[in-house]
Amino acid sequence: MSSVVPPPDESRHTQDLTKAQPFENVISKMLCPYCAARDADSRDHIFSDFLGGRAWTPACKYCNSKFGAEFEATALRHLKDLMFLLRRSGLHPPKPMEWKGMAIGAGGERYDVRHDFKAAPSKPSIDRDATGRITAARGSRKQIQQIAKSLEREGRSVRITADRFTTVDLQQFRIGFPMDDDIKRLCIKMAVAAPTRLGRATPLGMRARNYLLDGTVGEVCPVRIAVDHYLELDQHRPRAGHLIYTRVNSSERRAYAVVQIFTAIQFYCELDDD
Repeated sequence: MSSVVPPPDESRHTQDLTKAQPFENVISKMLCPYCAARDADSRDHIFSDFLGGRAWTPACKYCNSKFGAEFEATALRHLKDLMFLLRRSGLHPPKPMEWKGMAIGAGGERYDVRHDFKAAPSKPSIDRDATGRITAARGSRKQIQQIAKSLEREGRSVRITADRFTTVDLQQFRIGFPMDDDIKRLCIKMAVAAPTRLGRATPLGMRARNYLLDGTVGEVCPVRIAVDHYLELDQHRPRAGHLIYTRVNSSERRAYAVVQIFTAIQFYCELDDD
């Protein structure tokens, strides 16, 4: 995971976020790069752990928890679906994963799919009698253990079967990847966090800051899908990795970033155009 951040003189500078100087002695001695209003008294991951991220940047606890609750969790669920698409195409995730509730086939049955493509139904199959009591059940080992414990507490014993993992037809999986505000706000957050980690403050205008902090969109959203070709990114593009390119043009008084995720999707973030 890299960040390409040109210094003010516009010369090129590339640096690995994981090798950047840590902020051990900076916490509480700088303002939060997101809100610019509170002390940076916590650590915020630039890329989430399940994306393989290890580097972090100082941020205030308020923004850290607010972002997690408002948009990061949802955005990362979307990214997890994107990771499944890439895994189905032959690429491997940074660490072993399981995708919950993946829809398959015309009926949309839900399966939990591991990174090795072994799958089990997301919900157990349960038979009940006329009174609603369980007479038989089958499902994954974990599901059956939970049902068995419930029946033991009632002093009952019924036929329960643990299904083995099965390999399903991956072509039948239906996956959507919404390009919504959650993903876009996450991109601005990462675009601010990466140069902060490298000790290069990036200006953040009111339009971009309001969108990051509150999801407020004016006439134009500051983040959009980037369809342009960025030569600087191609020169440093990691294989199926993540890259953030930040540029500050002092003569034009503007700053922008391009965020690439899994080398498969990129967003243009207008950070400051005041």
